[in-house]
Amino acid sequence: MHIDKKADIAETVLIAGDPRRTKWAAENLLTDYKLVSEVRNAFVYTGIYQNHKVSFATSGMGQPSIAIYATELFNDHNVQKIVRVGTCGTYNNDIKVGTVVEADQAFSEVNIFEPTKTGWQAQKPTLDLDAGVKVNVHCSDVFYRIAPLDVKTHHLDVVDMESYALFYLANHFNRKAATILTVTDNLNDHSNDMTADQREQATLDMYKNVLNKLFS
Repeated sequence: MHIDKKADIAETVLIAGDPRRTKWAAENLLTDYKLVSEVRNAFVYTGIYQNHKVSFATSGMGQPSIAIYATELFNDHNVQKIVRVGTCGTYNNDIKVGTVVEADQAFSEVNIFEPTKTGWQAQKPTLDLDAGVKVNVHCSDVFYRIAPLDVKTHHLDVVDMESYALFYLANHFNRKAATILTVTDNLNDHSNDMTADQREQATLDMYKNVLNKLFS
């Protein structure tokens, strides 16, 4: 198991890739929070936000990693909603660095769940938070891409590494999932990429936005 089986986890979970980001968000946004799982340093905190119980979890990077944590949250801990809160790079110059986006669809060129299927596969979120500009997300397992990618053919706006797997599992388990991302890098020219401090503040703002959408 990658999450403590005895962990007290809320039905609603916000999940980020970086455990330090999870910890920082819990310390700054939750009251009466507790560290309920720290297996492999993938921290999970449960606390209270405006009288609502909520958990902040950690997924690590990439589809295989988030698939492990989402499966255990849905299957072993009866989680009903998972919202991925993270960062992305933009392929689309009309989507500026600093923009908050919400996945309308996630596309992957590699289907890790059904490998016999070939070609690009798409998954849609099962929860609409209306928390950002709607975009098509390219969910890539390659961070430093060598082979060129024709993003226009597939109408791809931004890239992350987790959303496709999260949506696939939400559909499989009949649960709710969404992805909210801040654009931190322009992959065409890198002229105005966010600093580390800017990323952290943007992430905290996203957490607040998502929490307010969930519990308003």
